[in-house]
Amino acid sequence: MAQFLAGIYLALIPVLVVWGYFFYKQWDIPLLIVSGLLLLFTGEVVFEIPRFVSLSISYGLKFDFSFVLAIVCTVAGIWGIIRSVKGLMVTILRSDAVLDRWNYVVKQGAGRGDFVLGTIERAIIDTRMPGVGTRREQIAIELFGEKRPFLIVLNTKYKEYKMYINARDFGVDLDVSWYFTASPRFLKRTLSRHATGDPQDLTMRVSLFAQQDISAFKSITHDRVKQTLDMLLEELNLEPSGLNTGSRGFLSVW
Repeated sequence: MAQFLAGIYLALIPVLVVWGYFFYKQWDIPLLIVSGLLLLFTGEVVFEIPRFVSLSISYGLKFDFSFVLAIVCTVAGIWGIIRSVKGLMVTILRSDAVLDRWNYVVKQGAGRGDFVLGTIERAIIDTRMPGVGTRREQIAIELFGEKRPFLIVLNTKYKEYKMYINARDFGVDLDVSWYFTASPRFLKRTLSRHATGDPQDLTMRVSLFAQQDISAFKSITHDRVKQTLDMLLEELNLEPSGLNTGSRGFLSVW
């Protein structure tokens, strides 16, 4: 064991440095690969720890540098795999799920994205809409693709309907967008596609009262987005030009 560790511990140092760089940058796929390499080289150390501790107590042996480094690399490998797998498990926003969309560009508003999303989230929570909640997530449009931070507004009664809200710097400006989606599960989407030719058709067949609730949920959320942007425009001494325009097909989903 000691011979094995002595032979590899020098090579582990640059690998561990590379691991730290990928971990800091949140590059999930490279981090996963490097973490796997660390475990490949040092994974067996985990099984040697109880024996080594027992020998240390019995004979007064000291931990040498190579053994400690191997333990550190093993822990880093496990941690890196957990971190990278979590990072890769992102929500996919499919374009065919988008029923409606809206966006507004705040001139000279760069750097205020966190403020906008946080204020919108608090305003939505304060409205106390029945069954409506929020969460923050990194969203991609394809597996292993670019990720962007979104505020997702959920409806626990009508789980297939969600509002995705994003605020991102675009040069010196701030681009604020939302996407209203209907996302049926795979089986329902497949059945709908084969039965009607439209993967969302079965999801859209809801009662009049359900339409009323979903439309209210969408309308109120949009209003809170506009309220927040009104506050930001006032702070920046900008006119709310075009802010009150409706989205494409706004409130005309059915």
